[in-house]
Amino acid sequence: MTDMPNNTVRSTWSQPMGRPESVPDEADVVIIGGGIVGVTTAWFLARRGMRVALCEKGHIAGEQSGRNWGWVRVQGRDPREVPMMLESFKVWRGLAEDIGEDVGYREGGCLYTARKEKEAAKFEHWLAIAKDFDLPTRLMSTKELADHAGEDARQWVSALFTHTDARAEPHLAAPAIARAARREGADILTGCAVRGLQREAGRVSGVVTEAGEIRAPVVLCAAGAWTSLFCRSLGIPLPQLKVRGTVARTAATDFALNGNLFDDKIGIRRRNDGGYTVAHGSILDHGITPTTFRYSLKFLPALRYEFKVLRLRFGKDFFDELLGDFRIRFNLF
Repeated sequence: MTDMPNNTVRSTWSQPMGRPESVPDEADVVIIGGGIVGVTTAWFLARRGMRVALCEKGHIAGEQSGRNWGWVRVQGRDPREVPMMLESFKVWRGLAEDIGEDVGYREGGCLYTARKEKEAAKFEHWLAIAKDFDLPTRLMSTKELADHAGEDARQWVSALFTHTDARAEPHLAAPAIARAARREGADILTGCAVRGLQREAGRVSGVVTEAGEIRAPVVLCAAGAWTSLFCRSLGIPLPQLKVRGTVARTAATDFALNGNLFDDKIGIRRRNDGGYTVAHGSILDHGITPTTFRYSLKFLPALRYEFKVLRLRFGKDFFDELLGDFRIRFNLF
């Protein structure tokens, strides 16, 4: 098993950009986007013998997939998600062995903490769901919390805890899976943005990239936060609004917590280098853009639910998107 060189988050985007001199003439599937969704899809398909071409406009995991929370959890999920998460655990637990590289996967458990008894009472709903799926979820007392996460944890009255929940290192996992997909025969093309689709007889027949055309009967868009913009360039409306979370990373420390912890004021994840990833538990920024007005009515139910956690602002994001829309309208790339 090998480790990714230069094991830091910025290593995912500080390396020289590898740009292809050419692209394959054809593929069974073209994947747009080199984040965790794109690279895992490429890996699974390539293992099944399909010809895969993945096109990423920048670095693999150079955006959200290289610097996110990295939680692999079932706790707190909507019941409809639980079966999918249980299947996901099966993949993660054997992933390092399957691809021959460390992805930072560790099972240290997940804590949802409560500062007041009223908050703790809400845990009963999830405990019932956990029982239905035979999950090892239980309530921790203040004393247990102190033993598990240090004396500072006495500020909480109790916590929901699932010891099998885990985390992985995002900046390790996505690039490692991309390299595994390449070893299985997939073409992983970085610095190679997809600019449009080719169509024949009303069906997709390929993509147009910065390095040439690739013929393919199937195209999967896994562009993350850029998906709505890409689809709009094709005349396809896809409601999507962006929010931004601010996350800090600490140096290695002796803090006792060995897993994940979350409440409405703080979120913490233990990293394998001994440090922690830390953020406010429920504050997100949304820069108002033309898309905000385009899709705001569709997001009103979510806005009512999460209004307290959003911080709205008007500025550079609005004008950047306006310029992008202008370029799309007049095909100025």
